[in-house]
Amino acid sequence: MPLLTTRAGLNSLAHIPTLEFSTLNDSTDEREIFASTLSVPVMALKAPIRKIPNETLGLIFDYARETNLLQEFPWGLGTDKKPPTEILSSSDILRKCPSISISSTCYRWRQVALARHSMWSRLKLELTSGEDSPMHRTPFTDMLELHLQRSGTSSLQIALNISGEKDQVLYAVTLIVKHSNQWRRFFYGGEVCSSTYYNDEVLEVPHLESIVAPCYDADARKNLVPHKKGTKALRNFYQLSGRGQDHLTLDHIDIYAKGPLDSIFDASPHVATLTLRQHTSTNISTSLQVQKTLNQLTSLNVRVRGDAPVGSTLLETVFLSVIFPSLRKLAITGLAGYSMAWPKCAFNTCLSRSSFSLTKLHLKNIPMKDSELITHFAAPVDSVPSGTLNR
Repeated sequence: MPLLTTRAGLNSLAHIPTLEFSTLNDSTDEREIFASTLSVPVMALKAPIRKIPNETLGLIFDYARETNLLQEFPWGLGTDKKPPTEILSSSDILRKCPSISISSTCYRWRQVALARHSMWSRLKLELTSGEDSPMHRTPFTDMLELHLQRSGTSSLQIALNISGEKDQVLYAVTLIVKHSNQWRRFFYGGEVCSSTYYNDEVLEVPHLESIVAPCYDADARKNLVPHKKGTKALRNFYQLSGRGQDHLTLDHIDIYAKGPLDSIFDASPHVATLTLRQHTSTNISTSLQVQKTLNQLTSLNVRVRGDAPVGSTLLETVFLSVIFPSLRKLAITGLAGYSMAWPKCAFNTCLSRSSFSLTKLHLKNIPMKDSELITHFAAPVDSVPSGTLNR
């Protein structure tokens, strides 16, 4: 029987049990069984959700979940190291990959999902780089390729996590690199980032707005950074370490202060908000070769650590090496038992050069006496309307 979707068709279908009862025996049980078999599909066809327009239904599907999880199976590292996301059952897989579960529900939902390219463009990928990791097509890469194809020309939001440290070409990575011109947001959370994963290709990312790459291998950072022709849309920059970024022009920087920071400030002289995070590495210290002036910097956030190597005085380096005359917001946070003394001389030198006037001050876990606080911040915070002190 063909699928009836018109109102007249549904109304006529609702009376099928009555019309067909004449062909049945007089047995009451037979009639009840026949009616029950038809009641479910008839009620489904008359369900209220069928009255929702496809466009509205597509929007609902689009908000079903932020990302579609695609996890390598079988996991290439075995039981030595578990995947970042634990999957408990097959139904759990469907919950974490709404694009597949929605498009597999019924014909109409499938057509709506296929027409909604953005549903397929938000990917969370978990794969391995080890001795048993696949370097060719697998069901996992087939599923990834399916999502990339169905995303059409939509901007891609990719969260990539590679477990393991073997330096090898990964077929899944080469697939997403081929679509780098569609990247809008890219997160890399692997242990090691190597350009070998994608044959050392140059990434063209004309639409990239933000990149999250908290890896610390210098060569890898250079390959993750988009080249000059692909940086026009790049405005947010999160946790990418500070070397090899000479082609970037950014308004907002959030960076691990590891190694010389000159290239970042040279490439982004108009940065407006800056966050510097102290790194725990024992063999690299933060430094600036030449004094920098950041005229448009209005917000500075410095996060210092107590477990950083002795001599890595991030606060002192910043106060002595950077001039920010337009600074309005200053936040300093101590982490991991930070207990170093406040760099009084460096801060006073910074004040004498910059002459900034703060409107917001936030100090947390910074060891400083009340008398020192008043002495150090009396001048720059005369007009501070709001402040947070948690020492």
